[in-house]
Amino acid sequence: MIGGYRKSWAYLFIVLSTICIGIFVLAYVMRVRVSFFNYIPALMCMLLGFSYLQKKYFSIKGNTITVYSLFGSAHKYYRFKEFSDIIVDNDKIYISADGKKTRVRINKGMTDKEDWAQLMRLIRKENIDSQLHE
Repeated sequence: MIGGYRKSWAYLFIVLSTICIGIFVLAYVMRVRVSFFNYIPALMCMLLGFSYLQKKYFSIKGNTITVYSLFGSAHKYYRFKEFSDIIVDNDKIYISADGKKTRVRINKGMTDKEDWAQLMRLIRKENIDSQLHE
């Protein structure tokens, strides 16, 4: 299973950055002094929005949950023995192993709604066999 970022965040960043760039261009056309440095935050927000659309957030393969970095190649791996080791408490995901609970850094608010629902079904062991053998 592969989960992505919530698209509404991506669209919000892209729209807001486009509005900011439009305001800066309009100010430039109207001969208002605009520094190039004013464009940098808007361009960074646009980059963030496009990254949310293209990058995957997490994946589950075998007995490992992988959480991917939005920028760069850093990944965080969480290993578990069985799906019963995965606990959901107040929309936060934990892995219980050897009496310790480790928080898995997957945030419901950042996860695509359909991917979150699929993840919850997978954790709750609904249709596990069909999803694992895809």
